[in-house]
Order: sequence, then structure tokens, then C-alpha cells
Amino acid sequence: MAETSGHKGYLFCGFIAGGFYINDVWEYDELTSQWTQKDTFPGPSRREAFTWSINGKIYLGCGNQGANCYRDLWQYDPATDSWLQRTDFPGNNWNQYAAFTYNGKGYVVFGYASCGSSSASSQFWEYDPQTDSWNQLADVPFVSIVSRGAVLGNKVYFLDTSGAWTYSYDFSSQTWSNSWPNAAGSGTGAPVFSTTIQGVVHCFTENFVKYAHLPSTSWLRGTYLHNSLFHSETAFMAFADSVKIIGGGTGLSAFTQDVWTYYPGCASTITAAITAPDTSFVGARNPLLNSSSIAPTTSQFLYHWRVDTADWGWFSGDTAVVAFRYGTVPVSMVATNGYCYDSIATGVHIAQGMWSGKTTLPLEAKGRNFAVGAGNAGVAYFGLGNDEDNNLLRDFWRYDCNSQRLERLPDFPFSPVHYGKFIFAAGHYYLLGGDTNVAPWKTNLFYEFLPATGGWNRLPDFPGPARAFAAASVINDQVYLCFGGAAELYRYDIPSSTWTALASHPTLTFADAMVDFQGDLYSIQVSGTGSIWKYDVSLDSWGLLSGNFTPDNRAGAVIFLDGSKIWVVNGKVSGTSPLSYLNTGYYFDLLTGLRSPAASLFSSTGTTNTTAFATGMKIDGRFYYCFGQFLSSKSTAICRYEQLACTTLPYYVPVEIDEAGIGVPHVFSNYSFLQLPEDTSQLSLLVDGQSVTPVNGFETTLEHTFRQCGEHQLRFIVTGSGCADTATYYQTAHPIYNVESRAEMPLGQYNIRHTMNAFSIGNTGYMGMGNKYVDILVEAYKDWYAYDPASDTWSVRASLPAADDRTGSACFANNNYGFISSGNKGCFGSMSCYFNETWKYDPALDVWTQQSPIPGIGRYELCATVLGDTAYAGLGYYPFNNPGQIDKYSFSSDTWTSSGWPYGKSGSATPIAFTWNGKVYAGYNVLMDGGPYPGLYAYDPATGEWSDELLEWDGLRGEPFSAVVGNDAFLFREYIRKIDLQRMKVIPLQTLVMPGDTSVDFSAGFTINNQVFFSTLTYDQGPRFGNHFYRYDIGQPVCDLDSLIMGTPVVVAKQTYSLEVQPNPAHERVLVTLSKDRNRSGLLELVDLQGRTLRSNRVQGINIAMQLAGVQPGVYTLSFTEEQTAVRSVAKLVVE
Repeated sequence: MAETSGHKGYLFCGFIAGGFYINDVWEYDELTSQWTQKDTFPGPSRREAFTWSINGKIYLGCGNQGANCYRDLWQYDPATDSWLQRTDFPGNNWNQYAAFTYNGKGYVVFGYASCGSSSASSQFWEYDPQTDSWNQLADVPFVSIVSRGAVLGNKVYFLDTSGAWTYSYDFSSQTWSNSWPNAAGSGTGAPVFSTTIQGVVHCFTENFVKYAHLPSTSWLRGTYLHNSLFHSETAFMAFADSVKIIGGGTGLSAFTQDVWTYYPGCASTITAAITAPDTSFVGARNPLLNSSSIAPTTSQFLYHWRVDTADWGWFSGDTAVVAFRYGTVPVSMVATNGYCYDSIATGVHIAQGMWSGKTTLPLEAKGRNFAVGAGNAGVAYFGLGNDEDNNLLRDFWRYDCNSQRLERLPDFPFSPVHYGKFIFAAGHYYLLGGDTNVAPWKTNLFYEFLPATGGWNRLPDFPGPARAFAAASVINDQVYLCFGGAAELYRYDIPSSTWTALASHPTLTFADAMVDFQGDLYSIQVSGTGSIWKYDVSLDSWGLLSGNFTPDNRAGAVIFLDGSKIWVVNGKVSGTSPLSYLNTGYYFDLLTGLRSPAASLFSSTGTTNTTAFATGMKIDGRFYYCFGQFLSSKSTAICRYEQLACTTLPYYVPVEIDEAGIGVPHVFSNYSFLQLPEDTSQLSLLVDGQSVTPVNGFETTLEHTFRQCGEHQLRFIVTGSGCADTATYYQTAHPIYNVESRAEMPLGQYNIRHTMNAFSIGNTGYMGMGNKYVDILVEAYKDWYAYDPASDTWSVRASLPAADDRTGSACFANNNYGFISSGNKGCFGSMSCYFNETWKYDPALDVWTQQSPIPGIGRYELCATVLGDTAYAGLGYYPFNNPGQIDKYSFSSDTWTSSGWPYGKSGSATPIAFTWNGKVYAGYNVLMDGGPYPGLYAYDPATGEWSDELLEWDGLRGEPFSAVVGNDAFLFREYIRKIDLQRMKVIPLQTLVMPGDTSVDFSAGFTINNQVFFSTLTYDQGPRFGNHFYRYDIGQPVCDLDSLIMGTPVVVAKQTYSLEVQPNPAHERVLVTLSKDRNRSGLLELVDLQGRTLRSNRVQGINIAMQLAGVQPGVYTLSFTEEQTAVRSVAKLVVE
């Protein structure tokens, strides 16, 4: 241990080679560098004691000798060379504490909590030498074992155990803070000594010196200790302008007698610099880079940026800032490490122009990379590529570059291919080569795309080697094809449809692009070392134009020819981190050989501002950048370079829906890179060309509701001084249908049922059974009723003669009979609650007869549908092993056989099944634990095979009933959605929550002549509580919201978002899904049937867990009210 008083330092105790503890005291004179032995320390020898220097006296306390720990405190008087024992330390801080002085008093804090303990102490003690007394201060709110502290002004600063976090204590306010950032550098060892020298807080760790930079609340790493090794058991003496480092172990030797002197100050050199090639940037988001140079390179500095009049604050390392405006921008930077200093001030001219998001693919389309695209005369065609699971896509699209309207064309009719080359040449579109994901991978395939019909022709394969990632260009109605894994160059003459072999490239088999300029070809390679080669068409020869011209080695860049300049946009360098994806571009002039910066891509949805493997197109002199990849996500965005773009571009994009029934709000999220500055820009929304109230660019979301059917154009427009830009979307508002009250079922006091059974035979509907809603776990029914739509009347029919009640069965019918199969008797906790019986109902005789049981075990809420003489039934809920099969029932033979369902158990109480175009469609969601392959699939009776997934799982939301009309499958739950079966796109239509209600449960339904009749259970307490019967007339679409018989825009909006709960029934906890892919915040409540709120939590996220501890078994309502929109979504929850 060591301490200083004036220009003299004192070395106390410690231990020496052999592990011997000593009591020696030595005095060191800083002026003469002489050592003098002083009076021996009278207490037990020790190590790791704390020391103070107060008013010419030195204090030494605590410490240990191995397992023996001490609490004694001693005062040493250098003037008389004498010792005096003082009051013992009363705290539990034992060693590795931080000890310091302030205003004539000594302080001890942190350290181990007891002798030999590994836990940290939170005690904080003050010693007054005038009264020889200790005073315990308030405990520290956070703890650190190994710590050292130094005082500066009214504060003391501590570095913690790892040498990586700072705490501070303010004596004036008597408050603690741990808000400092990590200390600079890693692996710098624990702190062993702290002091303040020349107004700078220093902390010596086991191998580095660090010092605190107070303006930036940062620690900067300075020089190594004297031999770059870790030091232990070292003593430190702090003088006015230096620190003596004495003895200790270094790993080379356990004990040394070395004395080293550390002189603080500027021991490095810094030259501040800002990278601004030719002082001209294009695009207000292009970064200004810190290119300062430091020697030695191990030194660390901080940089303070100012752009215009805005302080960007302090940064460390290779920082970059952006100006966010055009014109000449003053930029300055200060570099310092607390001692060394340099600065630079300059002006950077930023030219106008930026990438702008124009629109996105419709929501049913998948994000992609490696898509193909080309265009001419204001129209682009693009598609194919890889989705996020790297599946090969086949969809193809027409894009109007002026209106931003997208039209889906017929899918690519041949085996899907990626990495092909798609070009426009002399009025023709060609797709060449590519990879089919089947050996031998690369191909010689040659297709022609026909814009007039959207069709494709396969042409004879091109000659020579097979290719993927080929490059192609067009000169004088001739297509030149090269690379893609081969050096051979071929020319295709369009008028004669002939191929000619030309000179092969002398070295390359791959290139990132090939462009034509002034009648010759140029190959561009920006990956690797980078090179540009010129192919002289007239001489049929290649020559190197430029080697190593790139600033980096990037893959997946988009490359354009802009005048005489090669324009390289984005891409990716090596690595897997987000930083490997680039948001930079540069030009290379083919005439001058000079490189200059270019515009960066602006941030947009479905992509980010850093993408690679995108699709580039030049159409009528304008540049388009589409799709691409960032990490594992793939983009749907279509961007265009805008020469007069504002510094911030409008980019509101559709969330979850871009087609919906009239009255359903269409929600847009603001993905603009900057929230529009109100003083410089204005954002407006035009709907079908008509102005809507100006939009506040600071809003994160925007909603618009269409009251009439049809396709609607939404155009966001931003205007500012000398700039303007737009983003455009086309949204479709679909017809909805009247929901009309019909005669109520004669259920009497039992009019509180859900999961009833129902089917229709001819023009008569049948419904009944079900289970009692408030006693869901103990009671179901057997009663049965017939409904006549013509007279709107019900009649009582024969009850089910089974031994047990029945609810949630598979229900189906042919022209003469109805059937219910499997189901539940109103309980869930026992295997005996489930049945696999099948019953046939004869409406002419009003008789039930038992048929062959469904194979396997019984289930609850199965799905069922009929195709010809066969019914398909299965899936459903069974809590014990969830078999999940779908079986076929023959009406003529009363036999069941397996359909070969390959997609595992469903676990879901609400699977779906329907028939369309001669096929059976079935699937399930992830509700109730779901299964391994949630989604919608098709079964072809002709082949006996199930298809791959046709609709992802989130397209199904637990709807228990469906009705197919034309090419649409209508799905019923507490809301109605439809699947456009030709596009496999789910479209929300309207709610079944009637005016005056807040929550309903769909019980059962049947279809007669395009009219759906159904019963819902309203579980609001009051006069509406119970079952209600309605007609939904799909044959009479409503295209004007004001013509709707039931429902209002507000009511319709309530189910814009579905509230999914799993598992349900639940026991200990539930997971509530608030949204598919967007964080939502609001109030989540659990309410019982008496309207009492049992849980109420403000939540934010996509999936929220709610604990059910203490909630009694029964039926409850879960409701979520979103803060921003006040939209309320509900779901029923059963607690077992």
C-alpha cells in the first residue's frame, strides 16, 4: 500500500517472496528519488489496506493477512515518524474497496461484504479525523466489488470490477448515478488505483491507464502500463504531475523492485479529417466520414461533430454523420483524448437527388431477392426470385412507372428459375439461363416474355456453356451474352434468331454487370479486387480498362450506366452482421477514370436503407431499385431515383391489409427516414385525386376508411422548397353484405349456447345441441330444431338419441340426410368427454340412426366438408394426444377411410374445411398449440394427394364455419373474412358484433342458396345476453356503407385486428397475439361474465403473455383497446 503527502510518498507493509508479510515503512522523496526507512508499522502485517492522506497525516486501515482480516485504523505522522491507533472501522467492507478523501474526511465504499466473502458490500462510510468517529451514509443503490474512486470538484468517480462501467457520487446533492457509458476498450482488467491529476480523473487498471472525459461522459483508454503486461499487488503514489508505480507482480516475476513513473499529458498525435471526395456528395443521406489519423493506433480519441448549427455530440471511433439537406453545409469536427487536440472545419456541397420509395408489391406478394426486371416506354415487368425461405417464386407483375399501379400477370408457366438474366431488346423481352435448383443447376434455357398477353414462349436453348448470374447487353438489335460461370461471349441476332460465338473473356467467368457505351461493351466487377474490361465490338477483342477501381469488395450491388458513369448502388461486404449491408453508392467515369460518391438509398418498408441482391432497371432514362435483402428479410419495395427529391421522402406503407370490405380502416405506417420537418416540408394525402386533410408527418400511423366499393388510389405527397415527391398505393374496397335478424331459436331458458351443431338439407336448415356457455365444462344438450327460411320459422325436431349430449361435432350433409360425427359432451378434462360416434339424421322421418364411427378418438370442433359422395372430416381438439387426421366418409357404403393427411396433429379447436373446383381444402392455425404445419392445403381426389401449403397459417384465425360462393370462401367467426381462392389472399370484410354489443361468439351456421344463416352468442351482460339468429345474404352485395342494414363504420372497424388467444381453454397462462407483425400498445383486460375486471395491464408488443394464477375456472372475455385508434378487439377465454 502507498500514500503521498506533499512531495513525499510512503510505502507500507505488503508481502515478499516466499509469502512473508512485512511491517516495513519506507519514505520516497519525489525530488531526490531517495528511499528512507521509517518506523515500523505497529499493527499486524497486512496487504490490501486502504489509505488516506488528510491534513499532513496518513491513515491506514483494515486489510488482511490471508484468512485473517482486520478492522483497525492507524494514523501515521510523517513529521514525528510515529503511529497512533484510532477507532476501528465499523463497516462490513473488507477489501478491494474504494477509499478517497473529500473536504478533510475519509470515505470507504464498495468492496467485499465480509472477510472471505464473494458478495459485494453496499455500505458507504465517512470518517472524521477531528472527532475520530465513523458515520454510516445511505447505502449505495448498486454494488461493485473491485472499485477505485477519484474526486474532482464535488463528485467522486468510480470504475467498477470489470473496468468497464462508471458510477459517480455527487456530494452536493448526496446522490448516486450509474448513467455513464462503458469505459473505452475491452479486456482492460480490474481497476487498482484512481487519482485526479491536472484536473483529469485517472484510473489505473491492471494493464492500462484510463482517463475520464467529462464532456462526453466517457472513459478513454490511454497507454499500457510500463511493460504491456497485467500488474497485480502494485503500489501507486500520486504526485502533482506524475504517478509512481512500485513493485508488484507482472506474470514474468511474482515480485519486483521496479519503480516506474507515469507522466500524464499528450503522448499521441491526432490529425482530424473528414472524408469528402471532391467535396461533392449526392443525396442528403450520404454519410460524412471521420477519416482522422492517430499515432500510436492503440490510443483512443473522442470526436465532436457539428453540422450546420446542430451539435451531433461526442462519438468514438469511425463515426459518420449526415447533413439531411442540400447545398453547401458547414461541417466541423473536434478530436480530443483529454490532452491531445485537433480540429477541422470545412464546407461540403451536397447535390440534390435521392432514392425514393414509390410503392410496394401487394401484401399477398412475398419479399424477394434475385428478382428479374426490365422495362420500356413507361412500363416495367418483374418477378421471380427467392422468398425469405429461399423458395423459388413464379409470380410476375406489370408496373406502370407513371401511375405506380401494379398488375399481377399469369405466373411463370415453366419450372421456376432464379439467377437468370431478363432484358428488353428491340421490342422483345428475353429471359436467359439461370438455376432451377435441380442438378446440374445452371441452364441454357431461353424464354421470350409476351407483354401483350402476359404469357411466355420457350425458345431453343442458347448455345455454349450453361449459365447462372449471366450478364447481357443490347447493341443494334443484338443481344450479347457472357459470364454466369463461363468466359465465352455469344451474340444473338433478333431478326434472324441466330447465335454467333465471339471472343471469350481472357480471365473472367463472372461479372456483376455488362453495359453498352458508345457502341462497345464494358464488363464491371465490383466484387473481389474490382475491374472494368472493354469489349471492342468492331475488333472482337477484350482489353482491361481499369483494375482495382472499387473502394470496397461488395457483392449483390445494383449497377447502372448513367451517361459516361458506372453507378454502383448498395450491396454487401463480407460478414454476417447488419453492418455488412451497405447504404452507399459511387460513380466511376468511363471517360476520366475518376470515382465520386453517389446517392444512398432511403429507408423504406419491406426493405431497409441497407440492401443487397436487389433488382435494378433503367426505364426511359430513370433509375429503379426494387426488392433486395437485409439479413434474412426480403423487400417488396419499389424505389426510384428522384433528382428533385426532398431530404425526407413520404413513405407510408400498408399494414396488414391492402384490400378489405368497405368500412374497414386501411392502416399505413410511417417508414419515412425522417419525420417530416414541419418548418420545411408539408405532407398531404390525396384519395382518388381528392385532397384530404394534410397529414402530420410526425404520426407513426395513418388510417383511411373507404365507404364505397372499388379500387382507390392513395397518394402521399411531400412538398418543400424546390422539391416534391410522392408515394402511391392502390387499395381495394370490397362489397360487404347485410346482416339481418331472423326468428330466434326456441331455446327458452337454455338460450346461451355455443359450438352448436348445424347443417342444411335442401332448403331447410337444422341446428341444435351445443353446450351451455356459462357452464362450459359441465353441460351440453341433445335438442334439435329445423328452420324454414321461406316462412322464417323454427320447429322442434327429434333430439339426438345418444346416451350423452353433444357439442362441437363434425357436421355435413348430402341431398337426403344430415350427419354429425364425433364431438364432446360439454367437458374437456377427461377422455370420456369425447366421442367418435357418427349419427345420421333423416329429415323425412325425423329419425336419428347411428352409423360407423369416425376412426380414432373423438375430438371437439372438427371441420367437415362434402365433395360428391364423400364427406371429409377431422382435425379438431383433443387435449391428450391430438391425432389430427382427416378421414373420408362414403355416404353410399357407410365406411370411413384415411385421406392420407400428412400435416400432423392440429391441436386446434377451430380447423377449417371447404370444397372448391373439385378439390377439398383444409387446414388449421396455431391456436390451441396448433401443430407442426399450420396453414391451408388442398386434397385432389383424383390423385389422392395433399398439396404443399397454399396459405400461410396467419391466413387462418380459428374460423369455425365457411361458405364457398363463386371463387370466394367466406370465413365466419366474430367477424367475416373471405379468401380469394384464385389468388389465395385473405380479405377482411366486416364484423358480426351488432350495434349495441361489444363481443360475440360464433355458435353455428348453415348455407342455403348463397345465404348463410347463423347463430351467435352475445356475452355482454344485459338484455342482449344469449343467442341471436341472423341471415347473411352473399347474393346481395352492399357497395355503399350507408346502405348497410346492420353495422356502422365504427363497429366494422372493431375487428380490423383479430385477437388470438392460445391455448384456449387455458390453465396457467395464455399468449395473446395482438397483431401479425406490428407492435401495438394499449389496454389488455380480463373480464368475467358479471362485467368485473380481473386483470388490467397496459401492454406493448406483438405477442403478450398473461398469467392466470388465481383465476377461477369459467368463461371470460379478453379485450384489447389500442391507444392510438381506440379500436377494441375481443376474444372469449375458457379457464380450466
